Amino acid sequence: MVKTMLSPEAMLVPLKHRESHYTRLLAENAAHGNIPADEVDQYRRQFSIVQELTHALETQPENTERILHLMQLLQDSGEPPRNPNLDRRLSFTPPP
Repeated sequence: MVKTMLSPEAMLVPLKHRESHYTRLLAENAAHGNIPADEVDQYRRQFSIVQELTHALETQPENTERILHLMQLLQDSGEPPRNPNLDRRLSFTPPP
């Protein structure tokens, strides 16, 4: 089950969306001073880890130790930036 959860098929699409979000966020906001410098540094570190994780999944999907290590680094790097589009898609309203 863990191998399925760590498979490129399960992880690459969400990671590519995350990469795209970091790229837009940093380009549109960080350069203009709309985000505090400490958050910009944190988001850049997270973006770098996401890129490494994506690369690992694309080139060495069998290296679960490396993938788990990168996932742990990402988890330890703090809260990700808010993504209104993602938040909207993941919101759940229970039926009445």
